[in-house]
Amino acid sequence: MSQSSICSLRSGTTVKLKQKASSELSENKHIKQEHQHIKNMIADYHEIERAKNADQQTILQALLILKSKIEYLNANNLEKKSMLKIKKERILKQ
Repeated sequence: MSQSSICSLRSGTTVKLKQKASSELSENKHIKQEHQHIKNMIADYHEIERAKNADQQTILQALLILKSKIEYLNANNLEKKSMLKIKKERILKQ
């Protein structure tokens, strides 16, 4: 390779040459198992995140309802904090 051909390559142009196409993936059983394991982890991760989001939405709705009640509005700061804490605990136990 001459000096001019080396200089003509821009950074990042050889990256795609190093990667295999999806049709040329390895036939090694251990590598296949690893790819399947990663796919399963991604699915499990998304399921966990959806559950967390559902919990957060449920807590938020319950706290908004609690904050609109007269008992909450008339309570002092310590009572308000304890009411919020109790409400969160009850929701998460369900």
